[in-house]
Amino acid sequence: PTFTAIAAVCVNTNPAPVLPTISNNGITGTWNGTVDTTIIGTQNFIFTPDAIFCASTATISVTILAPITAGFTQIAPICQFSVAPALAATSANGVTGVWSPTTIDSNSAGSVTYTFTPDAGQCATGTTMTVVVNDKPVLDSVTSATACDSYTLPVLTVGNYYSQPNGVSPISNTVITSSQTVYVYAANANQTSCSTEDMFTVTITDSPVFTINGDCIGGVYILTSIPTNFTESQATYEWTNGLNQSVGSASTLEVTLADTYTLTVSVNGCSSDDQFAANDITCMVPKGISPNGDGKNDTFDLSGFNVKELYIFNRYGTKVYSKSNYTNQWNGQTDSGNELPDGTYYYVIQRMGSEPTETGWVYISRETK
Repeated sequence: PTFTAIAAVCVNTNPAPVLPTISNNGITGTWNGTVDTTIIGTQNFIFTPDAIFCASTATISVTILAPITAGFTQIAPICQFSVAPALAATSANGVTGVWSPTTIDSNSAGSVTYTFTPDAGQCATGTTMTVVVNDKPVLDSVTSATACDSYTLPVLTVGNYYSQPNGVSPISNTVITSSQTVYVYAANANQTSCSTEDMFTVTITDSPVFTINGDCIGGVYILTSIPTNFTESQATYEWTNGLNQSVGSASTLEVTLADTYTLTVSVNGCSSDDQFAANDITCMVPKGISPNGDGKNDTFDLSGFNVKELYIFNRYGTKVYSKSNYTNQWNGQTDSGNELPDGTYYYVIQRMGSEPTETGWVYISRETK
């Protein structure tokens, strides 16, 4: 008797293969057993022909296969919101099948287990794979800022400040004094490639720096703002008196009352204040002094004139006194401190800046106390 070979089957196949009772060449008979698919391995069976046939016995083998476990390369942790990798439809050892869920969801952080079921007709078992989605840091909202002189970076709940992208060059001093781009960067503790970055600009504008000069110009006492780091056309001005009343809006102020004046200068949204005590606003050069110690006209008072140099000459043209940055130091003495006699003397006043030199006379009269 001859038989067609029986193909190998997977363990626990049901129903099990049936051994034929008639051979390919018409011989009937019986087998010494039946196929048991619960046992892995090769099972051999003997066929005995019925007595009416002049035929010999025959054997047939049936192999029961152990199932293949589908194997896949583990997918590394991915970052939240990233493009998720596809789940392979064929295992590394050739098993085809489907996954449940069918695709990886990267929108939600956490661990998800995916189950692989082999296609029918394969002696294979499924498997599972757990894919980790690491959360992507959510940064605080940041906006660009403009400030005068300096800007203090706000405290962050997530991330840190850097002067370059990708977490390079951390900013240790949170007080910004120059215009720059600032980066906010944070990375997941378990996966540094899972990071978030934002950027903004900080624009620093210097506050205006200036001084106030008080001077007699053309017989009028004038306060003048002298800029240091800006031009007059860039600025707006506001003068206020000691009662905080607005008294002027130009770079200069004509003073008619002795008082302390405050000037506020604004440039590009930044402001600065300064004060000037205009206590002596007399702009007439004294015609005489009476240095007798009574507290009245004892000195040649030029306090409001911004004198660079003062020269005093006698009637013969001989210089008897001189003083740089003069205010009111001359009370009728020579350079050596000797008392000058009463009489007419002549002065030369050299002013600060571009004011012209002024000349005239002054009389010394020492009245009896």
